[in-house]
Amino acid sequence: MSLKAIELQIALPKTFEAGKIAEQQQQQSQLAQNYAAEGSAKELTEKRTYVNKNEDKQDVMIAEDSCHRDSVNHINRKKKQENSQHSSHHPYKGILIDYNG
Repeated sequence: MSLKAIELQIALPKTFEAGKIAEQQQQQSQLAQNYAAEGSAKELTEKRTYVNKNEDKQDVMIAEDSCHRDSVNHINRKKKQENSQHSSHHPYKGILIDYNG
């Protein structure tokens, strides 16, 4: 199959255009893949930060709960000590003496 000079004038520019179009389509598909990869990476980091924030909140809640329990235990111990001291040292009754003997 032989091409004439006039046919080559039309055929050559069209092959260049076709090559440019094919290259652009390939670049667009690569860009689309890159955007999809970036989107999935962002989503993954958001999920990780969400999980980490929730874990931090739970740690704070556990710490607050343990602090609350510690303070309640401390108050209860103080009350018991005061009651035990209160019962043994009464300001008006004096000291209990056991006369059994």
